Amino acid sequence: MRNPARPLIAAALLAAVLALPAAVSAQEARDSLSLNVVLGYGPPNLDGYGSSGFAPIDFDVIEGGAGQRDLGTGWGGGVALATLEYSRTIPAFVGEGPFFSGNNLELSAKTELSPVTLEAAGSATLTPVAFLKFQAGAAVGTGWTLGFIGLALGPTLSGGENEEIPFGGALLKAWISGTFQFDLAALLPGDWNHVVVQAVAKFEYRALTAADPGESWVWQADAGLNLNGWRHLGTYVLGYQMPRRLNFVGVMVETEAWLGDVREYSTMDSTGWGSDFVTVILSPLANLAFDEANSLTFVVQIKSTQDWSDGTTQSNYLDDRDYEGRLWKLDRIVFSYTRKLK
Repeated sequence: MRNPARPLIAAALLAAVLALPAAVSAQEARDSLSLNVVLGYGPPNLDGYGSSGFAPIDFDVIEGGAGQRDLGTGWGGGVALATLEYSRTIPAFVGEGPFFSGNNLELSAKTELSPVTLEAAGSATLTPVAFLKFQAGAAVGTGWTLGFIGLALGPTLSGGENEEIPFGGALLKAWISGTFQFDLAALLPGDWNHVVVQAVAKFEYRALTAADPGESWVWQADAGLNLNGWRHLGTYVLGYQMPRRLNFVGVMVETEAWLGDVREYSTMDSTGWGSDFVTVILSPLANLAFDEANSLTFVVQIKSTQDWSDGTTQSNYLDDRDYEGRLWKLDRIVFSYTRKLK
């Protein structure tokens, strides 16, 4: 299993992009309830072992000894997550014209469940003008082990092992973000003129209560590169909306980078593991709208991450790994189904 948070971001952003042409004319608060189910598959690879620059699909497994991790799984990785979200949209700062008639404040609460984690989140999103959004939010979650590791602490010394801590800590998140969005049809009206652009800058603080400063941890059976601290998450979407059942196609670029002290922990220039590395994910995506209540988003994620030297990449202890270059790989293929319940 791999971290399914990013496909959910893709689905949420796509929903926001598809809503760009719609102006909110009603002056009353509106409630909505939706269910999102994400399922996906990540082809196996060896994280760049024995290759440079690209990790091909590989069904082999290279077993690690004491204090080492296995490379590859022989079958790949899965993604499974269900999210139930309630939101209330309240008209706010409403004015005349297409850029101000839909201004609102949206209050949202959601619960996310995977086979090994549970998370609850709340957010407030202000739209003061049609092409800008500002959001603040917070979340809390925990995890357990059920075939996959939902929550674990990374080793603090060379030769150490990951320590599973089911329900042994709380994941705390808080964030602020700003979104710029634009639809060409706002300037050139027409059903076939919806070329849409969206750019999101998000600053997020994440901390696991069981982890000390500088101590890595595992969440949702991911690669264990999590640390307590601030991150910058960038998301950029370019797409085309059509008046058809296949109503959206586009490409999304996501970036992820540590900020502050975490960025200086083990830098690439110091032959560390690359705490100052900028992760990039390229994702072609498409959306099928079956009716007003049901839609399916298809996403292919190509990810760029750290490529560590063959002699150090199997070490469980992050500080033992030496950055060698940038690695690209086919990370996963995801289907995200959304049903509006209200």
